[in-house]
Amino acid sequence: MAGKRRQYFVDPKVQGGIAARCVAYWATCLLTTFIFLFFWSYLRGNSQFDWETANRLWIRYGAVAIASALLLPFIVWDVIKMTNRFAGPMFRLRREMKKLAAGETVNPLFFRHGDYWREMADDFNRLVVRVRELEAKDALTSRQAIHDLAAKEELLAAENAR
Repeated sequence: MAGKRRQYFVDPKVQGGIAARCVAYWATCLLTTFIFLFFWSYLRGNSQFDWETANRLWIRYGAVAIASALLLPFIVWDVIKMTNRFAGPMFRLRREMKKLAAGETVNPLFFRHGDYWREMADDFNRLVVRVRELEAKDALTSRQAIHDLAAKEELLAAENAR
């Protein structure tokens, strides 16, 4: 399945959790920075903890906070695109595993260039071949058992007819 991605947000639980964590880290960093600046201002001679000190800090550093807030959506989008490189393959692998477990036809699985766990697709494809071989062997054994049973029944019927 090599080609252009049509959808980047394929696993809301995983990708959404990582994106939310990214936003939480950003907010924590920004809040910690402003708290640090507030105390730094106090230690440098402003002996008051008041709204005026906070206001001066906002006037001085507010543009930095706004700039980082404007960059945040781009960072989150990049995190979602990056997480697609492992969430997308796992999404496709789970889908194909469910098909295999249900006995449905499974096409060979190929991950895109740049995806993580590409070797897992090769392992899965070998597993599908092995499962199909075992199914074929089981079907052959079942047909042979049915054939043997039918031959025994014919033999018994011939002996009873004598």
